[in-house]
Formats: sequence, C-alpha cells, structure tokens
Amino acid sequence: MAENIFTIALMKSEHDYHLDDWPVTVVNMPFGEQCQRLFHSHDSMEIGIVTAGRGVHIMDGERCELKAGDVILVPPGHTHGFDVVDGDKTVTIMHSVHGKDVFDVCVPMGILNILYDHTKLPIPLLDGQNIPLFSKFFPINPDEINYSVAPVLKLEDSAVLEFVCKSADELHKEEVLPYSGNLFGSTIRLLNVILTLLRNSNMQPNEEAMVPDKQLGNVLGYINANFMKDLKVPELARMSFISTRQFQEKFKKYTGRNVSDYIISKRIECAELLLRKGTQSIQEIAFDSGFNDFSYFSKKFREITGKTPREYRKNL
Repeated sequence: MAENIFTIALMKSEHDYHLDDWPVTVVNMPFGEQCQRLFHSHDSMEIGIVTAGRGVHIMDGERCELKAGDVILVPPGHTHGFDVVDGDKTVTIMHSVHGKDVFDVCVPMGILNILYDHTKLPIPLLDGQNIPLFSKFFPINPDEINYSVAPVLKLEDSAVLEFVCKSADELHKEEVLPYSGNLFGSTIRLLNVILTLLRNSNMQPNEEAMVPDKQLGNVLGYINANFMKDLKVPELARMSFISTRQFQEKFKKYTGRNVSDYIISKRIECAELLLRKGTQSIQEIAFDSGFNDFSYFSKKFREITGKTPREYRKNL
C-alpha cells in the first residue's frame, strides 16, 4: 500500500501534517506506482498532472478517463482515487515492509501531485482573477465552486508538460533543500507552475466519459469520515436514494470492494496508523478503530496485514 496519502477520521497523512508547517509539497508517482482504487482525501488543494499512460479518475462517485497531459484539481475534503481503464492491464509492484514482501496492484499511469494550502501562501492576487480558471486554483471558498472529476485543463504540447515537470522538481527542491528564502522560492515556483498550466491549456471536456453518481460519492465520503461507527448497509443505501441491492452493486463497481470489506479496510488502516503512534494499548486501538470485538479485530488485522497487532507493533 502506498504511504502518506490517507486522511482519515482520527489523524492526517504525513503530507497534510507537513502542510501545517509548510504550505506546499510535491508527491511524484512514477508510471505504475499509483495504487488502484486507493481512495483518500486531503486538507489542502491538490493538482494532479498525468505524466504518462492512462487511467480513470474517480471523485465523489464520478468517473472520468485520464491520459498524459490531463490536469485534475481536487479541493479539500473530496474523496478520490484512481482505477484502470477497462481492457488495460494493472501493474504489480513489490516492496518490503518489515522484511515481508508486499505486492501492490497499480494503475498503468504516472501522476505528479502538488498539494498546497493557498490560505497560507503570501500570494499577490493583482489581476490574477482575470485569468480563466484562476479562482479554481485559489478559491476564496472552495465549497462555492463546482469541482468536477474531469480534467480542469489539458496540456497538448509534450514540451510544456516536460517544462511543468521540471518546474515541479524545482518546487520540490525548495521544500527539501536548505536554500535561503525557501518560502519565497516555493511561492514563486508554485505560481510559475500554475501560470504555465493556465496559459498553455486546451480544455475540451469529454462529458461522455463521465458517469455521474453524486449521491454515491456523498456516501463514500460519509463512510470515510465515520467508518468507526456501526454503519448499516440499508441505511447507507437510503442516503443514496436507491435500493440496497443497487447500492451494493454500484459501490463495488466504483471501489472494487463490497461495503463491509471497504469499511473493515478503513478500520484496519486506522489501526495501523494508531499502532505506529504507539501511545495506546492494542485494545484501545481496536475500539477507537471501530471494532467492538477484540478477537475479530485481531483476526481481520492478520488477514489484511499478515501480522497480528502485537507482531505489527513489535516490528515497528
């Protein structure tokens, strides 16, 4: 499982924690390293630039196919993830976790992500509001702007895409290298990336590639925020205004899992993060993650991670 990209109820990802102290971070996922159907959200704005291959973007229950040069924009709090285009083969990568080989199923696509908290950046607006789409990248109130699963813009020129990737690499250096004036440099380089995107876009949205289901997206977000509670499938289906059977079918189509398995996976992810923090007993962690039965928690934890909770903590 890829690290550092979850924002779940009781804690934030390392990237979101990082944005508490630094307003921008770059996360580059090379071709074949973006995990399939790994749904997550952030507390910040997120720009995603497809650098190679193709895949499917899923956000708030909508789907849209992406290819190299497409740029997506995800506002704070919106649940999204990526899937494989029908007919394409997944990519399987192996890495070692505590001496054990772990296999991830990934999308045949490369994507460059830039996360930024625009409320903490000293940005001079000047006449920026006159640039089309500027307000989507720097919204005063993100809830008042309509964000779509589809690309917000497209880069048709490969040379421009290469320039944007190089500029993002320079932005990353401002984050990790001890230059003088790093905050000033980060602001300038981020603005340069966004200005390049806005001035070199050729936006032609493919409405046919979008399969809307906003109610399901709302329910998915609700589950991500309340997975530790006793969630019932019929109640979740009523939130989508469809039958329980239709809800289960649609949910599996969009997430690749049935509802109960998805909820269990979110609880185990929560438990893993709490175990890494090392401040609570395992019984407390089981309860805070949504499990009322400690034996069932231990069983599911081992099924998913390959270790018991005690073994997992011991190997940290």
